[in-house]
Formats: sequence, structure tokens, C-alpha cells
Amino acid sequence: MKCSNCGCEVNSESRFCENCGTPLPRDILLEENATKEIEEKVAVQLAKEDKITKSPAPRYSVPNNPVYAGKQKLKPGIKVSPKIILGILGAVAVIFMFCGITSLFKKLVTEKSVYAKGSGMVAVNGVICNNAGAINFEFKGEDYDFYTDTKGEIGVIRPDDNKVYLIDSDLSTTLITTGCDEICMNYTGEYIYFTTDNKSKHGEGLFVYDVKNKELRQLKADGYIYNMVSSPDGKTLLYSNYEGIKMIGVGGIETLISDEGFYTYAVSNDRKLAYFSDFDDKFSCWKDGEIIEIDNKELWGTVANSDCTKILYTTYDDSKKFINYFDSNTLESKKNIVKDFYHVYYRGNAINYFDPQFLSDADSFEGLIIEGSEDYCWLNKDMEAVHMDKCSDYFFSDTEFKVFSYDGDSIFLSSYGDGDCDTKKVYTSEAYIREYTVSDNAETLWISFSDKVIMYKNGVEETVLTVEKKSYNHFSLCNDPLTGGVYCIDPEGELYLLDEEKGAVPIMKLKKGDHFYNISHLSNGEDGMLIASEGYRKKKYYVYGHFIDYK
Repeated sequence: MKCSNCGCEVNSESRFCENCGTPLPRDILLEENATKEIEEKVAVQLAKEDKITKSPAPRYSVPNNPVYAGKQKLKPGIKVSPKIILGILGAVAVIFMFCGITSLFKKLVTEKSVYAKGSGMVAVNGVICNNAGAINFEFKGEDYDFYTDTKGEIGVIRPDDNKVYLIDSDLSTTLITTGCDEICMNYTGEYIYFTTDNKSKHGEGLFVYDVKNKELRQLKADGYIYNMVSSPDGKTLLYSNYEGIKMIGVGGIETLISDEGFYTYAVSNDRKLAYFSDFDDKFSCWKDGEIIEIDNKELWGTVANSDCTKILYTTYDDSKKFINYFDSNTLESKKNIVKDFYHVYYRGNAINYFDPQFLSDADSFEGLIIEGSEDYCWLNKDMEAVHMDKCSDYFFSDTEFKVFSYDGDSIFLSSYGDGDCDTKKVYTSEAYIREYTVSDNAETLWISFSDKVIMYKNGVEETVLTVEKKSYNHFSLCNDPLTGGVYCIDPEGELYLLDEEKGAVPIMKLKKGDHFYNISHLSNGEDGMLIASEGYRKKKYYVYGHFIDYK
């Protein structure tokens, strides 16, 4: 090589020109040295394989690139036709296209939303249904907050993208806002309160949405709120932030009731009563400007009566849950009424005692049924536990304070009245009772045996289903909490609706061995039927005629 300054020949190993001292470019040296080394290695390799030729390289052999040839060993004779390559790529494209079209077609066919006005709105794994047969798949599989009014005609949902949608009675949706942090809806569905961050299309703040008039109003610009709950009529919001516990109305009038507090539980329509707790588990009642301390144990949930003057609250101590009571009128407090309980029911409906709840149609808690670890009991008007005899299984009437139980060959009825419990035998049989259920009005019993299902009413027994050959599988019965209809799955997997006048009405064929697994809580606190398949490995909800996978 030559020096770029004086033109004299220089040694390729030198870094400077020996004649004029000009530095030689290092990258040029490295490139030329590398190229020379690669060419030498290629020549040696080709000589070993006796493939030195002056003719052009085969069409599909490795191209004559010194760098490439230095890294890859030439393997002549291995040829792949471009037609084969194009064919493989085309086949892969067709497979992916077919899978995509199949998936899209399946989604369009099996997951097409149907809209129809109805009530009893519920959500299961993001799928929303009502009693008119409508179904909405828009939020399927998402995490969400979901609330409805007491009739299930209006709902609101906040999926995991923090958008807020209003759900109408036909299950159609309307976007209300974006960037939502907290949300609540009053029990009658007139008002929706929510807070938003600065990424919301409405900006940061606390807002109220008037459902009837479809009006959105900002109550305050600061949307940083810890916890909130609305009054039963929705015109007052009780919330907590860094300043303490406050009340604010739909008109924006705000009142500070305590400079300490975190969790909010209930506020009355007249804004004279409020319940809250602080970080130290001190549970308090605010009444006409005065704060009354109720308890100081870890609080799990509350149930208030219709005007919030009385409240049941759950405390947790020594790994057990306790039900307690407070009356704001008399300031009477009763603690540990029931120890170590599992479930609470009012007129046949389960109460989610982990969240703030209202009994909108109850002035007191008399007749509330509590399932304890040792037995069942009612609460009387003095908030004392009235115990009933414990049997193996229970069904509750939705309209009366009645509980049914059985012990193998007999069914018993326990009734509450005038502060006392009366238990009597209402049915007995020589054969072993496999399952039974009760109509909502507590007048009709549906009972299954190994070979038949009977209806028992007013002392008269009538067979509605039979099976010719006994098998391991048996008749499975369930009263649907959503519709009040009684359903039966026979040993062959046929699903029936049991009707007092029409008898057993076939609906559809399920799998052999399918059976009702349990009554399970749905997303908004309602109960629904759960069907198990393949033993207990697969489960699915049956909601208003729709099957929805259980998670």
C-alpha cells in the first residue's frame, strides 16, 4: 500500500509512513488485513475440497463474499427450489389466515351481543345479562367494578381501562368518562359519583352523573379521594381524603365532619347521620355534629337499615368474625351477637357483608338469618339470636321468614315469628331423599329420589320425572335465585324446567353426569346457578338461558 501523503510504499503492518511519518488510517489497515486473511482461508478451504474453478459459482451456492465465505463452510449440492420456498410460505399464510377467519367467525357467531329491555341485570366474568334474554359481551374477561340499581334496570361498569360506561335496561352502553379512579352508584340508580385523574377527557376532579337527565356535573376540581359511599337516594356523598371525612351534595355544598378518617360506610338521606372509621380501626357515628365512638376492632363490613339509624357491623378478632349492632336513636350497642359466622341472609337473599350494604325495605334487622359455625339463627327485634335446630341442608324462602332442612328421609320447616322459632316435620318418606328444593313462596317442595322426582304441595304428592334404570348419576335440583324457576338435570344430562301446571318441560341436552354444583355469587352480589361437568373439573353458570364459563 502507498502513503496518502508522500506516495511511498509502506509496510502493511506499519502504523506510520517510514518516509514522512504520516499516520496510516487504522480502519483501512484492519479492513485490508482482514480481507487478505479471509481470502487466504477461502483459498485453503477450496483447495482442500478440490473445488478451485474459474467458472461462476452455482446459482444457489454461497455468493463470492470474502467475509461471508470466511464464516460459513461451503456445502455445494444442497439446493432448494424457490418454488418450494414460496409454496411453504404460502401454506403457512393460508393456515394463519384460516385460523384467524375461524376465530373471527366463531366470535361473531357465538359472542354476538343481543339487546332487549329487561331487568335483573347481572354480570358474570364481564358478560352482562338481563331477564329478557339480552346479553352483552363487550367487557368479557375484563376486571371491572359493576353496580346496578335494586331492580337491575340501570347499571354502571368500570373496566380495567378506567373508562366508565352507563348500561341501559337493554344492555346498550354509553361512555360517560375516562381516567376514572373511584366510582359508586346509589341504590336506586339515579346518581353515579366518580373521581378522575388529569388524563381524563373531563380533567381531574370529583363528578356526579345524573342518570335520568344524562347530565354530568363537576363537584370539585380536586379528585384525590380515598373512599366514598352515597346515601340511599344518591343526593349526598360521604367521602374521605387527606383532610378527613366530608359530605357533599349534588349541588356541591360540602361539609367537613371529621379531620380523621379513612373508610366510609353509610350516610343518611337527611345528612344527619354518617358512619366511618379511621386508620386505627376506630368505628364512629357522626350524628348532628357530634362524633360517637362505636367500636375499636378491625372492621370488615356494615349493613344499614333503610334510614341508616341502625347498623350491623362485622368485626374480626382472634381469626373469627363477629356480628355487632348499634342504634343511633337510643345509642344502644350490642357486641358479639353471633360469633364465628359464615353467611347472612335477609328474606332468602345473601348479603355481602364485606362491603357497605343497605336494606332499603327494612326498618330493622328482625328476621335476619345468620349461618354460624355451630347452628343457624334469626335476629329478633331486640337483636338477640334465636337459634334453630341444625340439620344437614338448608333452603330459604324469599318471601317469608322460613327455613327448610332435611335429615335423609324427612324434610323440616322452621318458621320465625314473634321472637320465637317453631320447627315441624312437613314431609317424610321411606326412601332416601337425594336432593330437594323449595319454591320462592315456600308452598311447593320438589324432591328427587334415585328413580324419580316428585312435586309435593298441600299434602299431595305427584311424580313429574322418572328413570327406567338406576345409575350412578341421579336427578339434580336447583331453584334459580335470579328467576325463581326450579330446574332439574336427569341422570342422562337432560335439562328440565319444573312447572307446577306443566310438569317437567325439557329445555336442552347437556352432558351425561352434569349436575348443579352450587349457588354461587355473581359479580354484583346476586346469586346464580352453577353447573358442574366432568365430575367437578369444569363449571359454568346458567344465567337467563345463557351458559357462561366459571372462573
